[in-house]
Amino acid sequence: MKNGRVQIIMISERDSFNAVTARDENLVGKKLLEARKTLNLTQPELCARLERLGVTIQPAAVAKWENGSTTPNPYQFFALCYALEIKDGFEYFTGSSFTGKDTLNAEGRRTLNAFHDFLMTQEQYTFQRKPRMVTMKISLNKASAGLGDYLDDDNFELRDFPASSVPYGADFGVIIDGDSMEPEYHNGQVAWISVCDHLEDGDVGLFTYDGDGYIKVYRETEPDDPDDFTDSDGAVHPQIVLESINKKYNDKIINPEYTFTIIGKVLN
Repeated sequence: MKNGRVQIIMISERDSFNAVTARDENLVGKKLLEARKTLNLTQPELCARLERLGVTIQPAAVAKWENGSTTPNPYQFFALCYALEIKDGFEYFTGSSFTGKDTLNAEGRRTLNAFHDFLMTQEQYTFQRKPRMVTMKISLNKASAGLGDYLDDDNFELRDFPASSVPYGADFGVIIDGDSMEPEYHNGQVAWISVCDHLEDGDVGLFTYDGDGYIKVYRETEPDDPDDFTDSDGAVHPQIVLESINKKYNDKIINPEYTFTIIGKVLN
């Protein structure tokens, strides 16, 4: 393909490349060695470049490629071309190029290009790249954003999600049930949770309180009765309030006599 157009290439009997000769003369291995030396790379340094491209090998494997004992598989070969900065792999490794002439006249090429443009507008003929997927834990119990459904931390199932939809650092997801966090969080939405036991004032978090689960905004306020929030060392702790974004719901003031747990921070 050239400039977005289909290019027809004819290979004739006069082409100089011969696979048997190339194998017998260790053409690939010699050219790999040449490219590595051109970049002043050691075999371990080349392995490090390949590692960043998803190919994990030892320097001994590079040595075997270069001396012709073995050859790289296709995906290793592609990574080698990238790591060794080889732009035209076929021409570099074989010394040959496609020299056949286009057998179509000008009108034929225009017709072919018009057909190519038509096919590119039809979804069934174009390559659809699949997103990279990740497997994440999802709680089987919905975390109510308003009604307080019970959340069982050990009750999960595994589901696949596009990697781009899962925030970095997420440990698991929980489905919101209710509208008290509208318009930022919606009923049925997956909230991604990073497990932690401490939140800053204003963070959105996942909590359990007196056996129920909540997704709310975490707030710390001065207690109305400091005696109820003073520990055995005499330190006064703040009053915790769970705030809804949807103002038709009242804030939930946490009673220190009931069990309250921070499960984690909502990342999305």
